[in-house]
Amino acid sequence: MEHLTALLSSSDMLVVLGVLNLLYVFSKRSNFITRLNPERRQALLTRLTYLAENWGGKENGFGLAECCRDLPMNKFPASATTLHFEFYMDSADTNGSGKKLPVNTVSVIHMENVDKITNKNPSQIMEELLETHAVPAAKHMLLLTHVRLAHSFSSYTKRLQCVQARLQALSILVYCSAIQDNINSLLYNGLIEELVDVLELKDPSLIEIKAASLRTLTSIIHLDRNPKLGAIVDATGAASYHGFLPVLVRSCIQSLTVDPAVGNVRDQASGDPFPLPFATALFSFLYHLASYESGGEALVSCGMVESLLKVIGWHGTEPEHVTFVTRAVRVIDLITGLDMQTFQAHGGLNSFIRRLELEVEHCRKEQPFAIRPRHRESSVASTDEGGPLDPTPMDVDPPPQGSQSPRESVASTSARGDIGVDAVEGSALSLSALPNEPDEEPEPRKRGVQCFPQRAALLKSMLNFLKKAIQDPSFADSIRHLMDGSLPRSLKHIISNSEYYGPSLFLLATDVVTVYVFQEPSLLSSLQDNGLTDVVLHALLVKEVPATREVLASLPNVFSALCLNARGLQAFVACRPFERLFKVLLSPDYLGAMRRRRSSDPMGDTASNLGNAMDELMRHQPSLRVDATAAIIKLLEELCSVGRNPAYVCSRPAAKSEAVGGAGGGAGPSSGVHGGGISGPGSGAGRGSALANDAGSSDEEEEE
Repeated sequence: MEHLTALLSSSDMLVVLGVLNLLYVFSKRSNFITRLNPERRQALLTRLTYLAENWGGKENGFGLAECCRDLPMNKFPASATTLHFEFYMDSADTNGSGKKLPVNTVSVIHMENVDKITNKNPSQIMEELLETHAVPAAKHMLLLTHVRLAHSFSSYTKRLQCVQARLQALSILVYCSAIQDNINSLLYNGLIEELVDVLELKDPSLIEIKAASLRTLTSIIHLDRNPKLGAIVDATGAASYHGFLPVLVRSCIQSLTVDPAVGNVRDQASGDPFPLPFATALFSFLYHLASYESGGEALVSCGMVESLLKVIGWHGTEPEHVTFVTRAVRVIDLITGLDMQTFQAHGGLNSFIRRLELEVEHCRKEQPFAIRPRHRESSVASTDEGGPLDPTPMDVDPPPQGSQSPRESVASTSARGDIGVDAVEGSALSLSALPNEPDEEPEPRKRGVQCFPQRAALLKSMLNFLKKAIQDPSFADSIRHLMDGSLPRSLKHIISNSEYYGPSLFLLATDVVTVYVFQEPSLLSSLQDNGLTDVVLHALLVKEVPATREVLASLPNVFSALCLNARGLQAFVACRPFERLFKVLLSPDYLGAMRRRRSSDPMGDTASNLGNAMDELMRHQPSLRVDATAAIIKLLEELCSVGRNPAYVCSRPAAKSEAVGGAGGGAGPSSGVHGGGISGPGSGAGRGSALANDAGSSDEEEEE
């Protein structure tokens, strides 16, 4: 960090801007700066404060918009290129004339037309001043900042760089919560209006400055107790349909969605007033404004929902396009509760489902694999008549050439002690069953491919919205028909491919199914008819469940939903689920997810939560108790067998220092369970350590 701090003293403003861009990312997305040791942090924040200081304000001829215009220098006060610097002497010393100066005497450096010194850069001018004036070391950076500004101001290009650096430094200080001591001087009255004036400038070459202005406004929104939020709403006209911000957003959306050319977000050279950096900053500003009630109400008042739904209905699937759709979804999610009528009037729910289908179809090209259930009318009929349910086999796509067959995979799993072959044979979900229908060839699973992160973020936002909408009484009429269209097909693909989409999306997709069933239990049979419940059961009871604490804790709730009718209960029982689920408690792959969190919060104990939820499931379905009890007994017997086996060693985790020193041990503490562990053949310390550190780390931010 000391190197970055030193680079802020560069005479080249492009270097300074590069450092500020990096520090901006640190300040917004992490607590890296706030965790620095006090000395380094203070040195950095002091330099940022100097960069962000007020130049005099609009009333003194230094408004930000005026500084961003290519005006002759006679339009600015003469002080723009004058260095006037006052400082106190730390101790008795001599000035440039050799005379002794008493302690605490005010010394002045006054130099006019600094910009005319073209044969020297600011650093060289600074060195000469230090030779003739005994400026305290603590004031060197402040003096250099003033010299650099006065030297650069007459050059339009350099002046723009100084404006951008000032805005970026101000944003960093706000995000670091380091502005409280100087809030009145840095966020002075009129600053917000000046920032909006910059946005209103028509010069297309100022797009980076405009984006920086939006980022600064976005940061100011998050000040403690939002003292400036009302001023931002008023200055931007956010509450009026014809206000500056709503008109700007509608123009941006029009530019994004109408242009049929590839790329849509055109660059500055093509004359587009909304290139990628500016459009990104604008949508980010909307999201953060909508995060607060008064901001959300303003966006509702100006009819923002209708405009944002156009973005969701736009079929751009390029990476940068997906980012804008994600932001639009998140803004709608925040303000829909305030304007449900407009959302429904413009078919918002259908727009979300169509967009979800579009994105999943794009993913299907990368990962065509899907679990394919087979339906037998006799099974449905026998259940409806109250008769016994024949097992309904489940089709899965064959593995790639050279890989294990499904039956071999089950056998090898049994050898590891994860699940026996008899737990799958006779199941309602048969791994060996292949499709009889000749019209659709099964697609093989592609290994090693993963969903594009920006697309995964969009899918996550849409599934989160659907999950909340299903439980919202305002959507009651629409929700009953939610599963009549393409949504089940999209959910099937996500649930079939947890490796491709990741544990977080897999969990959200199963949650959507669960909350829908609990909200509309009478429609569970329709999900069974279209095969969605079969896919869920297969993904949870035949495939490997993602090894995260959130997924494991959700299992009993999912199964409770699927067992709400007799047909679902019999399909669940036919899978012999408890042997499979309880093996998780001994599987090395899941130990990381089962461990208690470092906070030692009892609510974070995955094993305890899983046990309590399973107990609740058996209370609701007493017929499951016999199978569950038998599986528990079998699990305990296997645990005893492992304990008697001399090939296994039970150990407790060592302290960090010990673990580092003994990292090579084959029976180390790497695969501990709640403070202990079992290691033996096939569970080497290296593999167990990686699992213990990485498993269960799927907690995601949302973001932006």
